[in-house]
Amino acid sequence: MNRKLALTLTLIVLMAGMILSAPVARADSFTVALTPNFISGIPGGTPVQFFGTITAPLSNNGDFDLQGISATFGDNMGNPTAPFDNIDLSPFFALDEFLSPGETISGLFFTADIPAGSPINMAYTVGVTVSAFDAAGAPVSVASPLAVAAVPEPASLLMMGAGLTGLAGLLRRKR
Repeated sequence: MNRKLALTLTLIVLMAGMILSAPVARADSFTVALTPNFISGIPGGTPVQFFGTITAPLSNNGDFDLQGISATFGDNMGNPTAPFDNIDLSPFFALDEFLSPGETISGLFFTADIPAGSPINMAYTVGVTVSAFDAAGAPVSVASPLAVAAVPEPASLLMMGAGLTGLAGLLRRKR
């Protein structure tokens, strides 16, 4: 084999290797939405339930393998205040693990307690990040915000209303 042919074949093999080993552009994605986008809970009451939906566009190249979820809490000013206790992320792991193109998964993502004595009538932000691997094994994560408010317990409001009604009755009787 002459030298010129050997160099040409080597150049062809190198160029083919470069073309075949070039990274493939991927556009696989999914969306995460918490529903409803504003919820409220009673301090010291039953746990607040966070429901959500994960959707993959039909244009994806393959399944997503849903790996995990994380939740971050803060007040409406973006400060790192975390008024929630006993965050239970386990309901997320009861959902389907794989998300196919065009598929939607909905359900309970996690629960959390608002501790007794938490400030009421204050909105807090909750950020949820869902992590997954796409069909090519590349890690993907998507975040979604939500607002949560601590509201007064209905029984306390009822007692206060009854007290005010009784006070109004006493004042009316005196006149």
